[in-house]
Amino acid sequence: MPPSNIGAGFAPAGVSIAGFGTPGVTDSTTIKLFIKPDRTRGNARKIDPATGDFVLDGYGLHVGCDVAQQMVLLALKTELGTAAQTDLGIDFKRDVITENTPRKAELAVQAALKSLIDRKIIELVRVEVSRVGSSGISIQVFWRDLSNGETQVIVISQ
Repeated sequence: MPPSNIGAGFAPAGVSIAGFGTPGVTDSTTIKLFIKPDRTRGNARKIDPATGDFVLDGYGLHVGCDVAQQMVLLALKTELGTAAQTDLGIDFKRDVITENTPRKAELAVQAALKSLIDRKIIELVRVEVSRVGSSGISIQVFWRDLSNGETQVIVISQ
């Protein structure tokens, strides 16, 4: 059979480094490369919400999560306008905590997650805002991954 394309296909040893044939591809949104804490496989690297670093297991391997979890975390932990993707992030700055702060926080969370909600990736269940000390707030975002029905929570401290 004559070669159809040059690419990372199959070839007998010695013919070519990369080989001839149709390049092998996979859908990166469905491949499950990373082991999650519950020992199932995830398709994204888990990010520690407190540090922003990828989570590693005891062997130095990346811990997995579902891609929706990673997208929600990035949307809520990135300041709007600071990423290459201009609509990624949350626009919530608290100057003074007032009686309107919980509503402002809820609207900011809804806006940050709008593209994920519109694309039917997640559903926003509720947003809870509480005081932390005299000058801080904690925002708990409860959301549902529509691919598996799991409800999760992400905490944002301001």
